[in-house]
Amino acid sequence: MESPLLMLLIVLAAATLFGEIAKRIGIPAVVGQIAAGLLLSAGPIKQLIFTDNNLEALSFLSNLGVILLFYYIGLKTDFKNPEVIFFIYIFEDQGFFGIDLAGIDLSKRDYNIFPHQNTLKGTISYALLRIADYKKEDALLDPFARSGNIPIEAAFFAKKISPNNYRKNELAFSKFAGLEEEMNEKENSRETRIFAVDSQMNSIRAAEKNAKIAGVKKDVQFSRMDIDWLDTKFKKGQIDKIVTLLPSITRRIDEGKITKIYNEFLYQGDYILNSKGMIVAVTRSPEKLIETAAKYGFHAKQRSVWSGQEELPIVALQK
Repeated sequence: MESPLLMLLIVLAAATLFGEIAKRIGIPAVVGQIAAGLLLSAGPIKQLIFTDNNLEALSFLSNLGVILLFYYIGLKTDFKNPEVIFFIYIFEDQGFFGIDLAGIDLSKRDYNIFPHQNTLKGTISYALLRIADYKKEDALLDPFARSGNIPIEAAFFAKKISPNNYRKNELAFSKFAGLEEEMNEKENSRETRIFAVDSQMNSIRAAEKNAKIAGVKKDVQFSRMDIDWLDTKFKKGQIDKIVTLLPSITRRIDEGKITKIYNEFLYQGDYILNSKGMIVAVTRSPEKLIETAAKYGFHAKQRSVWSGQEELPIVALQK
């Protein structure tokens, strides 16, 4: 396309159209206009519309437009309470542009008021459930429940409740038109089979309180029990998934005691887990767990996730 004027008209028409669409779905028009620019810069469309002759004129106009846009943004934007947050990241010769559609920290868990000193973040707990392929009809056990993060995240998933349910009106995309009905979707009424067990009564009480704050206390069964008594509470093959954070070596727990705990854990797991069941555990001694699991006929797969600056080894076991 040789005519700079026709090219400019196409650009303006696309920006206007996408700006109107953005306004109709409840977001600022400038977001739609930027989206139009990204679309027009795509390979096939760019070759069709832009040529070397009109790119020089477009370059001048785009630079002028950027100056005016930032001047306008500076006049109109409330930097303390922005409606939309943009992110721009430039690394060497690459640039990345993003829009914060959440507006809040989605990893934060407001229910974790009574934390354990050695527990997993809610996001990591949920990741373990997904690795275990947990389904809402599964019988799930966390035998080292601590503050209850894994059972609580399982209840959220099974009941189709967002961890940010009580903060949903703070979400940036809650301003988008047409989302109110979806955000108020009713929770799943299916009965859950989620078991939180711990040998320490103070941990069970903390987990119960956290579950009550999260609104899922009735969906989790809490029990104070030593791990070597699991086969008295659960029948053979009753459990589908065991997901947990295993104890690690500390000043109070030496390697010999860890070996004993892992042996008892896998002995009990071999009994209460059904033939298609799975164990997913975070452990700081993965080699010890895999070695012990082989004695009970478990096949192991190892991977890891990062929690802040700490790498957490994950071992998945199946028969």
